[in-house]
Amino acid sequence: MSSMWPHIQYRDFYDRPRAFFVEWRDLTYFFDSPFVEATDEYSPDYLVTQLPAPIDLDLEGTWEGIASHGEPLGSVAVESVEFDETLRDRINPEVFDRLGVH
Repeated sequence: MSSMWPHIQYRDFYDRPRAFFVEWRDLTYFFDSPFVEATDEYSPDYLVTQLPAPIDLDLEGTWEGIASHGEPLGSVAVESVEFDETLRDRINPEVFDRLGVH
């Protein structure tokens, strides 16, 4: 793992983070794999949103509705996002290439 992998701030962990923020190239992104009541499972995809800069986030409060403050970029399979060995600290930035973020 490279030290160039960006740090994440996550909430909700089930096998891996289900919602997290990450800063990449001076922008903030929100990855969200929401719980789907109808299937009683977490979504198999992260919905990815680029948040406006600068953004003042209250990470102690609810994260519900945060994505509505940004621009949707698409989705990526949860299983395709590579985390550090703890699954709680960093992600491989290659995910941004798959999202078309350069």
